[in-house]
Amino acid sequence: MEIVFKKGDEMNKKLIFKSVAAAVSTYAIIGFFGVPYLIKNIVPGKVFEATNGGQFSVEKAAFNPFTFHLRLNNVVFKTPQNSDFVALKKFSFNIDPLAYLWKGAVVVNRISFVEPKITIKRDKNGDFNFKWLTELRDDKPKEDEKTEPMRLMINHFALKNGSLSYSDYTDGKDYTLNVGPIGFNLDNIDLRNLSNENGKMRLYATINEGGFVDFSGKIDALEPFVMGGSVAFNSGKLYTPWSYFKDKLPIEVADGTAGFGFDYRFNSNDLNSTELTNLYVKMDKVRIISKENQHNLFALSSLRLDGAKVQPMKKIFNAKMLTLEGVNLSAHRSHEGKIDWLNYIEEIQKAFPSEESDESKTPWTYGIDEIALNNSGIGFVDEVPNKKVAFNLDQMSLNLKGFQSNPSVKNDLTFSSRINEKSTIELKSEIVRAPLSSSGRVNITGLDLSTIDPYIEPSTYASLRRGNLSLEADYEYKPSKTELRGKVALDDWVVNDSRDDSVLLGWTKIGVTPFVYVYPDNRLKVNQLAIDGFYTNLHIDAKKVLNYSTLSKKSGAESNGTKLSGNPFGLDIVKLLLRGSSATFSDMSLPLPFKTYVHDLEGSVLGISTTKDVTTFVKLRGGVDQYGLAKIDGSLNTKDPKKFTDLKVAFDNLELKGYTPYSLEFLGYKIVGGKLFLDLGYKINQGKLNGANRVIIKQIELGEEKAGGSPWPLRLVVALLEDSDGVIDIDLPIEGDVNNPDFKYGKVVWQVIGNLFTKAVTSPFRLLGSMMGIDSDKISSIDFEAGSSNLLPPQLEKLDQITTILSKRPKMALNVYGGWDETQDTNALKRQKLVQRALNKNKNIKIDTTQAMSVELLEDMAEESLDKNELKALKISYKEKYPEEAAYVRHYSAALIEKLIPLQPLSTVELQTLAQQRSTMIRNYLMKTAGFEKRLILKEGEPLNAQKEDLISTRLEIVVP
Repeated sequence: MEIVFKKGDEMNKKLIFKSVAAAVSTYAIIGFFGVPYLIKNIVPGKVFEATNGGQFSVEKAAFNPFTFHLRLNNVVFKTPQNSDFVALKKFSFNIDPLAYLWKGAVVVNRISFVEPKITIKRDKNGDFNFKWLTELRDDKPKEDEKTEPMRLMINHFALKNGSLSYSDYTDGKDYTLNVGPIGFNLDNIDLRNLSNENGKMRLYATINEGGFVDFSGKIDALEPFVMGGSVAFNSGKLYTPWSYFKDKLPIEVADGTAGFGFDYRFNSNDLNSTELTNLYVKMDKVRIISKENQHNLFALSSLRLDGAKVQPMKKIFNAKMLTLEGVNLSAHRSHEGKIDWLNYIEEIQKAFPSEESDESKTPWTYGIDEIALNNSGIGFVDEVPNKKVAFNLDQMSLNLKGFQSNPSVKNDLTFSSRINEKSTIELKSEIVRAPLSSSGRVNITGLDLSTIDPYIEPSTYASLRRGNLSLEADYEYKPSKTELRGKVALDDWVVNDSRDDSVLLGWTKIGVTPFVYVYPDNRLKVNQLAIDGFYTNLHIDAKKVLNYSTLSKKSGAESNGTKLSGNPFGLDIVKLLLRGSSATFSDMSLPLPFKTYVHDLEGSVLGISTTKDVTTFVKLRGGVDQYGLAKIDGSLNTKDPKKFTDLKVAFDNLELKGYTPYSLEFLGYKIVGGKLFLDLGYKINQGKLNGANRVIIKQIELGEEKAGGSPWPLRLVVALLEDSDGVIDIDLPIEGDVNNPDFKYGKVVWQVIGNLFTKAVTSPFRLLGSMMGIDSDKISSIDFEAGSSNLLPPQLEKLDQITTILSKRPKMALNVYGGWDETQDTNALKRQKLVQRALNKNKNIKIDTTQAMSVELLEDMAEESLDKNELKALKISYKEKYPEEAAYVRHYSAALIEKLIPLQPLSTVELQTLAQQRSTMIRNYLMKTAGFEKRLILKEGEPLNAQKEDLISTRLEIVVP
């Protein structure tokens, strides 16, 4: 029995061994051969059915059923459209099946993907090559099922040398992006207890053109999910991803790289604690160009954001430093007025429309301790003006401290730059963004303002050829008040008339030190305004148009249509200094061109104000042409000159020859010599002008009279006004009401001068008499008794006064007209002839007048000349009328004389002889003074009418020989 049992035991053991061996062999065969066969031959068909045509293939498959290690080589899956989708060079999967016994979980020792490649394509219709996946969805709703945590442990998951290929052919573009190699590692993942984990993960991928993504972390727990780690990214060449959008955008990123990195911490149970720390962002050698003409629009040497921290759930961002190096921006405005960058931004916004912001959402809180911009520049070209303008900022630096989301926090700002390679600007300020306020200091050195000339060219012919501005000032801005304090220098300014390129004005330097400007008071207060080398050119053309009056290109309606609002501008200047200045005045509207030059003008004006009533004191001196002098002295109220003005303007030693064009135009004569001295006094009190003007002309020499004649007998006027020393001294008082809108000072002056000339022409003796204190009504004629040429004593006095006048007016001559009165002189001469007839009749009588004749003598002569009956009747009538003898004799004798005088013969020659005798008597008396011979001219006698009773006035006339 024992033997039987022993044999039975042996047989059972062999059977068991054989069974086990057979099972192991079967298991091994199935594992080593069946699984690979299944994967290579059965799975592709199943995949084809499940994916509606997807093509799955494995070149080589191997499975070790004892180590549970699966290896696949060259795994490929193509879409139902036979397009590449997923490819894998090697796949390795290893499970430790026995570990479940003591760990209670499936333990995956290793999962490995080697060189996986995913291909994503988007065709010209915008469809992706994985669109077919959407058609496999099961739209039936699934019941919610509670799932237990998967009892799984993964010791190591690895993805090596993976890649992603993306192609896009929409909108006619051909865009390709390759990402790889991609690496991903995941270690120590235990899904049994989600609250306690010590897993590690790393994803690393390179992007074409040198970029990469490096994502690493440590998983502390899966439930709740707690993880921390770091992320690093580098874009490689920015052109590659940017090229995807290039067809939609007008600009291109030609060069540059970008990257960022941070440490992170995430807890799904406490999302608010999520934070990104040690965040940095960097960009290097970025260059943006225009697609249209390929010129550079933007360049950035480097950008660094360091020390940043982000709490995304709390919307908090803080950074220590943002540094930008070598930023260069180029902008251009076309002839049509379009700025290229504004057009680019508009097109970008159209390509990527932004969503409407929800103002109810909590805004981000942010802060950057310091922002620095170094060695940067801005270039702007403007083609809107007729002349292209280029404006460049370089060597630009900016530093902003304390920038944050709270607009009420003060920021410190410093800024400096070079402008157009010549001038500089520096700014140091404190800024509060809301409510906006700022204070600080600004320095501008040598700013060339001629760059603005093309912008003012459309409105004026005045062209700023050159001119520099320098400013050192402290400023303070608040919404309610702006104040600027400092000093200004305007150096080397020249303003030309663009029509002929002539100089209008300019100066070497204008210094304002110090000044204060306040707005909205609109007041400028200047302690000292110093002007050096000021020059202006005043020119009147042939059409009598002043060059300054036609500088504006706008019509009167356009220029006067704008009404300024706010307070009028007010100016207060304590002291104005003028040094080394000059002016040129020319007038081409005259018969001869005129030009004069004022030079070496200097002086001071103290206390200028347009805001308050103060007395301004003026003292200016300057040369006129070669030897002349101009002076202005006095005071005035600059706020209201009509209220008070007391100025004296003097011109000394001016060469009259230079003013020939004006004398020829207005007086009709050239001037070949002489000096002019003017003392002009302007006194205005409450609008009432009382001007005391004195004109002194020395040694004037008149030249030719203009063609067509002069409106004035100027030689006579000169002879009347010029004394024996060759000096004309005239007082021209001017009075008027300057508040009267019809009052024109120049018109009043010419009116006074015209009155003087008129008086000289029409009443020369009256003018001379008034100038010398002589009764002008008497000296214009010499009176004689009727029928006589004897000079009476009163007339001798008048002749002596005329002698004085002639002595003081050496250029003047005197025409002496002998005259007779047809009535009085005829009566007187006939009376004299009657007396002579009586003497001839009786030579023994002694008579010299008709009154001395006896009645008997008269009757005797009457009987010879009158009718006897007429004489008898006359005698009887007088006897009856005058019975008393004496009365009869007196009246009867007078009647006889009146009857006899008309009967005496008298010729016209006798009257003319009397006139000649009278003029000769006048001339002979005046010739007692030596040198008068050639200045006394006897004129023919002339009949006179309406003479004074008993006196015959012979006329005298002042002339220029």
